[in-house]
Amino acid sequence: MTADGPIEKVYKFQNRDEHYSFKSTMSSRKHSLLLNEPDWQTIKKATWIKPKLESHATPYNTVVINSTVNLKIPVINKELENVFLEAKYILDLKDDWDDEGAIGYTQESWKSAANFVINFNKWLRGIFSGSLHLPKMHHGPKGTIDIVWNEDNFRLFVNIDYDNNRGTFYSDTPKKQYSEGEFLLDDFKFQMLPSPFKY
Repeated sequence: MTADGPIEKVYKFQNRDEHYSFKSTMSSRKHSLLLNEPDWQTIKKATWIKPKLESHATPYNTVVINSTVNLKIPVINKELENVFLEAKYILDLKDDWDDEGAIGYTQESWKSAANFVINFNKWLRGIFSGSLHLPKMHHGPKGTIDIVWNEDNFRLFVNIDYDNNRGTFYSDTPKKQYSEGEFLLDDFKFQMLPSPFKY
């Protein structure tokens, strides 16, 4: 490698679950001028090196919700237990629970919403180092489950419609910034949702 030739650099990054790097060949200022290129380093080539994934065995606690419903919660997410224990009342709301023809709530629907919260919380902990806001689970319309984060600086509402494999969300702030959308429960990316974490 010479001072006026291509320079090869390897960049490395890592997060909690994986380590990866990429290799790029860059041209020095003198080399760029000889090629009539702009007066700044230009990436000529980038080759991704296969990530080195680290697997970590995640310990779980089993939380008994009622005689037929149990949840497995990662030990690191133990604070979620109270979220689900407070929401177990939803399982007692059967058809016509309001005497006005309301649809009741199935175990499958409730567990789908609970697992959404567990997996979302786990994903957030893997990305952000701050502590997380905890949601509330409420009975929603037509047998769906509402998950709500209601904080001073933002609100996030997620509705889980298990029977139709659909989730919807709405988020806003006191400054009138908002976002909304919908997703399939069995095929979506958490990074597309607003993130309820504390800085």
